[in-house]
Amino acid sequence: MPVEQALKALILQRYKSIRAFSEETGIPYSTIDSIFKRGIANSSVSNIIKICRALGIDADALGDGIIKAKTTEITGTAAHFNLDKLTPEGIGRYQEFMEFLAEKYSKK
Repeated sequence: MPVEQALKALILQRYKSIRAFSEETGIPYSTIDSIFKRGIANSSVSNIIKICRALGIDADALGDGIIKAKTTEITGTAAHFNLDKLTPEGIGRYQEFMEFLAEKYSKK
């Protein structure tokens, strides 16, 4: 099954419709439909990231034509925070923030 079909099936499994997914992510329905028809490779990076965050899937793997769950690789003293309470988007933003802190404030 092409990755676009698998992606569509996953969306329909988790949301009641493509339109509901569109509203949740803020990506126009026509854009999502175009991704299914023209392929993931022809879409913008920002839309793919939004889709992956909403579905909790790995963007790098999706770029390789594979749908797999995104793993959270947060370690350190902040790891005690209960990520189960966050949505996939919240987890992604949390991880981005931790990476930002590590980059900006790492010991030299």
